[in-house]
Amino acid sequence: MEIIFLRPGVENEALNEIISVINNTERIIRVAVAYFTHPQIATALINRNKQGRRTHFLLNTSDIIRPVGASSEIVVSKELMKVINEADYNTELKIKSLGLRSRGRYQNMHHKFMVSDDVVIFGSVNWTTAALHGNYECLIKTSDIELIEKFIEEFDEIWNQAQELYTDKGQIRRIMCPVCEDSEGVDFESYGPICTYCGHKFNLV
Repeated sequence: MEIIFLRPGVENEALNEIISVINNTERIIRVAVAYFTHPQIATALINRNKQGRRTHFLLNTSDIIRPVGASSEIVVSKELMKVINEADYNTELKIKSLGLRSRGRYQNMHHKFMVSDDVVIFGSVNWTTAALHGNYECLIKTSDIELIEKFIEEFDEIWNQAQELYTDKGQIRRIMCPVCEDSEGVDFESYGPICTYCGHKFNLV
């Protein structure tokens, strides 16, 4: 078992460990992560898909869909959108989302783990630039068979409850800040429901 502690401004191997598993696993990897903005991880997932290797990727609906009155405002990071655009019925990259925010009810898919047949990575770390480079976090990597089996079992259970997420089905579209029309200033994990570029406050129900 390997444990990596992350601290702001201190070099660490967490990002390399995540990318290494994505790049070097031939069989299926299962990913459940609440928040995703990191460009290098996005590139690794896209390249993996182009190589025809299977990935099941589970996202947090509560962070993607933000209700505004009777309708919903959809906020997706640029890097996540690149990955979503790779997924369709004809590729090995399958994406679903789990969690709900509506009428005051909140269900949050807050996992942060990736599991293959040989290794599982888990901990407090979201796959964001803020988490991997600017936060106090921890990441654990292990090849313990019992733990791997438990994570696979949990992933498969929640995967079956989740909703498919594909751009070609019209279920998601990229909506940037409705005021300044930019997505780079929107980071719910780090700053909350506000556009840091123009100050627009998102209306959360």
